[in-house]
Amino acid sequence: MTWQKKESLILVSFLLILMLAFSFSCARKAKPVRTAAEEPAEVTPPEEVTEEVKKPATAEEWEAGKVEKAELTVNDYNVMGVLKDVHFDFDKYNIKSQEATILEENSRWLLANPTVIVLIEGHCDERGTNQYNLALGERRSQSAKAYLIALGVSPERFKTISYGEEMPVDPGHNEIAWAKNRRAHFLIISK
Repeated sequence: MTWQKKESLILVSFLLILMLAFSFSCARKAKPVRTAAEEPAEVTPPEEVTEEVKKPATAEEWEAGKVEKAELTVNDYNVMGVLKDVHFDFDKYNIKSQEATILEENSRWLLANPTVIVLIEGHCDERGTNQYNLALGERRSQSAKAYLIALGVSPERFKTISYGEEMPVDPGHNEIAWAKNRRAHFLIISK
C-alpha cells in the first residue's frame, strides 16, 4: 500500500469515528417516567370575584351630591383636583395676584378639612441647571406654603419637596409648555 492510500484510509477512519461520536452524543435521552405521586396536583381556577371595584369619584359626582365626603379617598380628592396648582413667572417664586386667588380657594378648602395633610411640590421649566432649578422649585413650594400659613392653615399640615425640572406637566420646548411647568402642585397625602 502506498503512503497516499494509507493517509487517505487514516483520514476516512478518523472522520467515521468523529461522525459516530457526534451521532451518539446527539441521541435523544429517554425522559424519566413520572409516577402518580410525582404528578402535579390539578389546579382549580379561583372562584369569580363578585365584589365591585370602587372607581374614584369625579368632581361632577361630588358637586352633584352623589358622593358622601366620608366615602372619598385621598386619590379621589387628588383626581378631582380640589386643590389647584399655582404658577410662577420665569425665574420667580413670588405669588402673583391671580395666583393668590387660587391659594385663597385652597386655604378655604383646607380650613374646612382640618385633618388633610398636603405635599407641596415645587416645579420649574427646563431652562437653567438642575441644581438651580431644584433650589428655585424649593423656594416656590416654600412660598406657596408661607402664603397658606398666612391665611390661617397650620404649618404642620404641609410637607414640601422640589422636583426642579424633572417632572414637567408639559414636555414641550416652548413658552406655553414652560409656563405650565413653572408651578407649585398640591398633592393630598393624608386625610
